[in-house]
Amino acid sequence: MSKQIFDQIFDLIKSMIQEFYQANDALLNDSITMDSKLVDDLKLDVYEIQELIMSCEENYFIDIDDPTIESINTIRDLVNAVKTEIDKKKAAEKEAAETKISVETTEEPTSATEGETQPEEQTMVAETVTMEEIE
Repeated sequence: MSKQIFDQIFDLIKSMIQEFYQANDALLNDSITMDSKLVDDLKLDVYEIQELIMSCEENYFIDIDDPTIESINTIRDLVNAVKTEIDKKKAAEKEAAETKISVETTEEPTSATEGETQPEEQTMVAETVTMEEIE
């Protein structure tokens, strides 16, 4: 699954770079690899790199922090940064879901209206009565 995500991210980045050149020729297509340097090999300027990163963030609903952005030199660096943020997002969503489940299972029932007792209290009273009857 992880390889599939890497390939999907790489394909997205590759297609965006091709759009920068407004070309889809085989030469450009073959020259874009995971180890292609964004500036030296692909001749992208700062604005194109920024657009590339922003497009990845928007596409995957993530936010890549500035220190990570500053360390991106190759397509592999960008793919890894995107994958890392996707993994963080999934972990946070899973934790949030588990927390929600935990809160729902431990949540106190809403207060009863006057004259009513909570089902939990009724059970406790019934158990107490039963215990007294046995003694």
